[in-house]
Amino acid sequence: MGFYVSQPLYLYQTPSGYIFRLRVPNDLRPVVGKTEFRYSLRTGALRTAKYRARAMAAYIQQLFMRVRSGMSELTQEQIQRLVQKYIRETLANDEQCRAVSGPTASGTTTLEGMTLLESSDMKAPEACSLLESVNRWLRHQDHSLMQPVADRIIRREGLEVDQVSPEYLNFTRELMKGFQSVLNVRIKRAEGDYSQTDEDLVPVLKQQVVNQRAIMTP
Repeated sequence: MGFYVSQPLYLYQTPSGYIFRLRVPNDLRPVVGKTEFRYSLRTGALRTAKYRARAMAAYIQQLFMRVRSGMSELTQEQIQRLVQKYIRETLANDEQCRAVSGPTASGTTTLEGMTLLESSDMKAPEACSLLESVNRWLRHQDHSLMQPVADRIIRREGLEVDQVSPEYLNFTRELMKGFQSVLNVRIKRAEGDYSQTDEDLVPVLKQQVVNQRAIMTP
């Protein structure tokens, strides 16, 4: 087993010499196609190994910058459109589950390829409990519940978005708020109350997606 050399962090020593290892950030792994860069530095001399490792690290960091610069930026218009689409699809899946579950079905029905959150015909107490958690997470600015959903939507749309960008963080928060609305509708449905439309219960569905760049000033 090799031992760790304190400086630089990406330099390691093995019995056969020094090696270079640098982890690929999580958000870049689908683009780069690997989880880390690992190369032999072909030397047992620490001074030479440090020089080669630093040069290699500088080159790879530039690569990361070029990849990120080519990533898409989510506009507010896109975020609004994608959140509306997510809410409509999730509510449609939920209603389909209620249609096929029937009074004799046990447990919670899901649709093939859909997660429990997206296709569940959950009962009112279950939805209320989850809604309390979502409200708490929103208060504490914890949007991690929706990160897998955001990542799947981004992949489906053919986008590459930096997971630490303000746009991505805003997207996950808006999805969380959208899911909050979904739960409010589920509670009504579970109680058999269909007196209001989804648009009445979820005002964001009424909002028109406007491309500000297309607005012509008189």
